Amino acid sequence: MLGRLYLDEILPENYKNILYIDGDTQIKSSLNEFLSCTPPEGRFFASADPMVFLLEDHSKEGEAVRKHFQEIGLTPEQSRQYFNTGVLYFNRSAWAVIAEKARTIIRSQNTMSRFPDQDILNIVGIERALPMSLSWNFPVFLHNARLESTIQPKIVHYMSQPKPWDGIFQPWQASDYAPYPAFVAAYPEFSGLWKRSSLSRKLRYFAQQHYKRFCETRKWGHGAVHALVLDYEAKCRNDAKQV
Repeated sequence: MLGRLYLDEILPENYKNILYIDGDTQIKSSLNEFLSCTPPEGRFFASADPMVFLLEDHSKEGEAVRKHFQEIGLTPEQSRQYFNTGVLYFNRSAWAVIAEKARTIIRSQNTMSRFPDQDILNIVGIERALPMSLSWNFPVFLHNARLESTIQPKIVHYMSQPKPWDGIFQPWQASDYAPYPAFVAAYPEFSGLWKRSSLSRKLRYFAQQHYKRFCETRKWGHGAVHALVLDYEAKCRNDAKQV
């Protein structure tokens, strides 16, 4: 989780732009289009976190999001710019500054927030962030929201639990699970690192994912939240054309 905060110190000096991708992701197609649009000096690309689309939602979820952003010290305007840290494409000079500030805050804290590294990176880096399409950091639950054909995900991010290596659970299919047993079959020395879920946990995940699919389809598949995602996506793509 915190390793990314040392990338500017670890990587060879000839790397000027760095694409960071979380481990709970899958790359579905070429990234050449994305990589061809390099971040400006001192800036980085990041997609909006799904919480942003709930800011205006009059529900317990929306209330919890607003409270969380307020507690970590974000203004209402900054809250609308809160980014997800699962995929980041940054100019190295920007990251050196952000990472140093983040490390300083982490060392001084006695307790962690709900999303410790992500919250801190937003606190210190939100003014340098440039919004990018959700196609490069597609929350897997949006498969339930009738948004896949519009966004056309290139990198799918399996946020929260379960993960795709835990089994075949909605909204992903057998093809999303298949790479993991295939990898272990090809490299059996890694089999001990793959912790299999118990039967009870698999049953819980099965029930949980079906319930979440029902709720997410209603919340994200139409209405105001759905429209906010589409508006965000349209703006990102329009801005990309002007770069």
